[in-house]
Amino acid sequence: MPLDIIVKEINNNKSLKKLIELQKYLILEGYSLKEYERDVQENIENNYFNYRKLNNDDIQFLCKRYNRLLNKAPKDHSMSRKQRILYREKRKNLCYEKRRELISKLINEINKTTVRDLSILSSDPDNWEFTKKFLFTGDYLTEADRNWCKIYHKLVSPNQAHLFDLNSNDDFVNYIYSH
Repeated sequence: MPLDIIVKEINNNKSLKKLIELQKYLILEGYSLKEYERDVQENIENNYFNYRKLNNDDIQFLCKRYNRLLNKAPKDHSMSRKQRILYREKRKNLCYEKRRELISKLINEINKTTVRDLSILSSDPDNWEFTKKFLFTGDYLTEADRNWCKIYHKLVSPNQAHLFDLNSNDDFVNYIYSH
């Protein structure tokens, strides 16, 4: 029954109806709840027509409704062109440095188990194909090779999040934003 009462009050009060319609546009403009409350307060102080008949219950109703609409509104996750370029560059640099670190760890781990001289190998990710062909000549894996297998799987994984020990791309995106 309380919902019917609220609906009847809204139908009787044309000013309140207009302010409810205004909320849709303010959400699209990106007003936060604090900005909305400040705007309502300023309009009451300026004695604008639609705000004259409002009482405290109406103001609380409008603020609660705006907060509810704000939480339902889809978040805009789009980025500007410049932000996309900066994001991709940051992701590229982080992945490059992590690959360099993992390649050097891999070379050190393999160096412990082999008699070959691996000092000529580069830890540069751009030369990874050459390094990989030199490291892995087709021999069978032994028990000692298990130490570096985890590092190798991170390097060759198609999911870049695995480089940073993350499981999902969402976690990877959050990681990039936080660094």
